[in-house]
Amino acid sequence: MTQLTRFILIGFLFMVVALSATAYIWFTIQKEIVSPEVQIIAPEEQLSPEQTEASIISTEGIIVPEEGIVIDPDVLSPTQKAIAEKVGIDVESMTITPEMIACAQEKLGIARTQEIAEGSTPTILEALSLAACI
Repeated sequence: MTQLTRFILIGFLFMVVALSATAYIWFTIQKEIVSPEVQIIAPEEQLSPEQTEASIISTEGIIVPEEGIVIDPDVLSPTQKAIAEKVGIDVESMTITPEMIACAQEKLGIARTQEIAEGSTPTILEALSLAACI
């Protein structure tokens, strides 16, 4: 066998191994992603107009004013500020709205969103999922 043939064969085998490892990691990550919980509200459980017009909106355990929660930039660490600015978020005027909370609950589930609201740090995959909510 010539040296070029060996080089091509070894390169091909390396590419097959790399592709297999990539596929394995991809499918492992896909299994870990939690599908969102969907809650169907029966007609008798729907909110009345008075409840809908309330100044405070409760999204499954997280109470958010209708105008949102303004985040003080001083409570963010320098790392958090840098990441937020890289993503395109203006940390000086960052507001969490009820719609953002509802989106987060749809993406991560109610229990995990509550944990994050109480101070838990989201994982990298969760942060990527939450990027769509901003």
